[in-house]
Amino acid sequence: MASFNQYVRIYEFDVHVLIYNTINGETIILPKEYINGNEISELLAEPVREYLQKYYFSDRALPWDKFQQCFESTNRLLISLETSLACNLSCPYCYQINNTYKRTKISKKNLDLLFEYIVKVHQKVSYDILVLKILGGEPSLDWSPSDYFLQKILPFCHSNKIKLDLRIDTNCTNISELKTISGYDSILFTIPLCNKKQHDIYRRYANGQGTYDSIIENIRILQTMHNCSIVLRHNTDSYNIATFGEYIKDISSIGLKDPIIMPQFTTNPEFGEFQNQLSYTNYVKWLSTECIDILVMNNFNVHILPRLALWGKCQQWSKYSLKLFSDGRVGACAAHFFDDSNPHISDIMNNGIESIETYWGRTKTTDIFNDEKCRSCK
Repeated sequence: MASFNQYVRIYEFDVHVLIYNTINGETIILPKEYINGNEISELLAEPVREYLQKYYFSDRALPWDKFQQCFESTNRLLISLETSLACNLSCPYCYQINNTYKRTKISKKNLDLLFEYIVKVHQKVSYDILVLKILGGEPSLDWSPSDYFLQKILPFCHSNKIKLDLRIDTNCTNISELKTISGYDSILFTIPLCNKKQHDIYRRYANGQGTYDSIIENIRILQTMHNCSIVLRHNTDSYNIATFGEYIKDISSIGLKDPIIMPQFTTNPEFGEFQNQLSYTNYVKWLSTECIDILVMNNFNVHILPRLALWGKCQQWSKYSLKLFSDGRVGACAAHFFDDSNPHISDIMNNGIESIETYWGRTKTTDIFNDEKCRSCK
């Protein structure tokens, strides 16, 4: 009798079991009588047994070399560009609020250095996709740094047959420049939004005017752009979690074109007085139960799932991927926003792009597939 490997999760219901493989995200539902604890009945149909074998459910020697090759893939470079910390809103949960960092925009010199870095990385690893995220602050307040950089990066991508996956984090209150962007292969806008009443309390102008209605109209315009996707990020806290269903019904009735609903846990900022009374544990329980029910009942696709190792490295672990902050310093990803030891982009270029391995606790050299402690964890 065959058995499941240690990375498989089994969830029992009345007459069925749901079997989830944490290695690759594969899921299968089977009648309960075919599963005895961690054992697989020999009476299970052969095609199903072959499926379990093919997708690494069964307890056998796993192809770690194959997994690592997928994880180590260098076909994508993930670059985040923070153009300024300035914003036209003052949301209380923003991780940037009340800090003492300058609101000046990024310099052309640092943009040129970032472009030079991207070119040198391509000469080294010949990536096929450049994921470029532009954010702030609010990048639309002054689009000139973004436009300057795009005018450099677009010809480079076209001439080297690199797909430009452009992503923009925006509060969507000002889209005059955003709607004119062209030349990319795909574009994704991430826009914070929650129930109208609560949104207009948190995300309002200095004069007290709410932004919900104008954002909805701006989203309609952005959705007409070529190959455009919209992510509506629900910054979930104790204040708005109870009205998530009402919010989703409203979004459904408005008739936006298949937005991606993406709830995220609202962490307490290092500065400011905001405190999320919702615990992360309760957020996770809600995210995997009631939240999904609400999305399904309102005919929205569900994009909520655990992060999978086989999808490749995140920005922090990906060797050459980085975030350039508006002061010219570089982080392995956004998590290094307050890291005083961040190098300057000029340091990386002066010391050579391989020097990126020496920063952030050598996180860029992380190799989880050769870490026995990591591999032995179920």
